[in-house]
Amino acid sequence: MLPLYMICPNCGRVTAVDTGYCRHCRAPLAEFGFTVAPDEARIFDLEIGVDAEGVPVGFRYSDILKHMAVLGLTGYGKTTFVKKLLSGLVDSGVRVLVFDWEGEYGDFSEGCGIDMISVFDLKFNPFIPDGEVYDYSEWLFNVFKKIYSEEGIEFSPQMEYVLRMSVLENVKSKGDFISLLDFFKEFSSDLPAGRATAMALTTRFSRLAYGKISHVWGRKRLNLLKSSMVLDISPLARLNVSDARFLMFLLLRRLMSEASLSRDRLRNVVVLEEVEEISSRRRLSELWTPASFLMRMRKRGVGLIFTAHSPSLIDPSLLKGVANVVVFRIVDREDSIIASSLLGLGREGWRRLTALNVGEALVRTSSSSSCFPVKVLKPEYRSLSSKAYLLLKDIEANPLSGVRTRRARLKITGSEYFRAEKELVKRGLIKPVYVYIGRGRPVKLYSLKGYNPLHDYGVKKVCRVLDRMGVAYRVGDMPDVSAGDVAVEVETGTNIFEEKYDVLLNKYRVVVVVPLTKVALKRLGKIAGGRIKIATISALDRILSRILKKRFNDLQSI
Repeated sequence: MLPLYMICPNCGRVTAVDTGYCRHCRAPLAEFGFTVAPDEARIFDLEIGVDAEGVPVGFRYSDILKHMAVLGLTGYGKTTFVKKLLSGLVDSGVRVLVFDWEGEYGDFSEGCGIDMISVFDLKFNPFIPDGEVYDYSEWLFNVFKKIYSEEGIEFSPQMEYVLRMSVLENVKSKGDFISLLDFFKEFSSDLPAGRATAMALTTRFSRLAYGKISHVWGRKRLNLLKSSMVLDISPLARLNVSDARFLMFLLLRRLMSEASLSRDRLRNVVVLEEVEEISSRRRLSELWTPASFLMRMRKRGVGLIFTAHSPSLIDPSLLKGVANVVVFRIVDREDSIIASSLLGLGREGWRRLTALNVGEALVRTSSSSSCFPVKVLKPEYRSLSSKAYLLLKDIEANPLSGVRTRRARLKITGSEYFRAEKELVKRGLIKPVYVYIGRGRPVKLYSLKGYNPLHDYGVKKVCRVLDRMGVAYRVGDMPDVSAGDVAVEVETGTNIFEEKYDVLLNKYRVVVVVPLTKVALKRLGKIAGGRIKIATISALDRILSRILKKRFNDLQSI
């Protein structure tokens, strides 16, 4: 049923909708197009709420891949909307990464069973380069300039030279901020007033080496897209926003290097809260801003969702790059005009945005023809049981372990393990896969978020057998493992063709093929024979011992 009355977007007064025109200012109401949701919004993968008729509406996965802006005042539903959307994505098996500036996602993390990690637990080294050393060092140099220029601190030409050279050498050596201070002294020593230059740079950068942000640094390399997580930046942001902004630039750069081409399939969603902090109108073009991140990530299967209080403070190129817009109440006129233009409203449509209530939003998706009103629903978390949560974390950390080893490590009974496994399978978080070993019961592993451990399990088994025999070997792509003139190829049944084995036979005396599924064993039967030997996991030790012993005897006779 259509509503009988609505607030005119042109004059802001209540009017009946039966005539199609406002009874006060005579503006055509159809121009603003938000009485009910269009049909496109009622066909969705992720429900977000209901429209004016009470019909559920939502987004498609393809919409999320084209990025989203969530705008509005504090307390009117932005974070609730994002949590609702993300809970649906997590249930669908999409990995999510949330940069939480205010520490507001604790309930979401607990409800969806994903990790909430403090920024001080990252322990990564920002001087490990992503890509070419010189390009990365130049980018890092420009980040330093931007961060300090926003604080009103400028660098002289001589200071810029010393900083650029020091960053380059530190990236080459994969040092830390303490070694960066040492490079300041080294490159300033032969310059006029070099001691003053070194002291000035040391004063500016000491906080990164010894301040609170120094607890973020460590020795490891980041891997942000491996699993879902909420990264709590609030402990650092409360102390120093500039340090938090600097960290965000580093993390966005790292995300770009991790993502790979995925043929437009949604695999990861990144949420940037309080995007004004890192993507203001004043920016340097050399920096890895959210706008440059956004332009490159769609074809890598990464969707970006960002929230902001004031669109007038955001880099305009960031707003132009989103195809989905969700707007909650906005009071400021300049912000309302920008938001209404993103929604495709008329010239005076901004007035409607100032009258939205808590939990109400105007939404425009990449697949809808016009914007429409939505009453946003609160997220409903289907929490994992404690045993299921422990099992999921163990599978993520040890994907190649068998059931017995996993049960012993978790110290749970068989019935507890079965119930936890069933819960995870029902939620779509894991999928059992079985390793064919020949004689004996198959080994049960779990496919987790698109990762199938079968091949890695087979390679690991081959390496263990060769280690017990004391044989030197090398792990590669083709063959998977080689020991002298013997090649070992692990097959799961998806990439078997005769040409591959013709190439291997030209380079190696014998090729041992290890089938990990019955499908692989059946397909290999057509090409086995002669110098191509088939060895199941249970027979691998015996067959490799015989082949390698024969090779040793042949060498002795020579």
